[in-house]
Amino acid sequence: MARINVPPPSGNINLTVGDELTIHAAQACNFCCTIGSNFSPDLTDVALSQGDNGPYTAETAGSGQYNTSDSGSACNPNAPNPRAIAKSVQINPPTPRPKPK
Repeated sequence: MARINVPPPSGNINLTVGDELTIHAAQACNFCCTIGSNFSPDLTDVALSQGDNGPYTAETAGSGQYNTSDSGSACNPNAPNPRAIAKSVQINPPTPRPKPK
């Protein structure tokens, strides 16, 4: 299970399909992600409550950006501001298992 802390975005996310992500919010905020639809539940644009949120399961490979904004403010992962610089998110395809002999 991967874990990130917000706000501000704490770092890049690198997951594999099937991994779970927990987001710890130091304060209530908005979270947005350009590949949010690759997660279940969807993380495209969500309001996070203070504390642990999730888990969110990575379902489809892809790469993009995530960001946060104050509660009540629009969140745009492609337009970072000085308080919240967007970070990358990468979901890798699952590693194929070797076939039994």
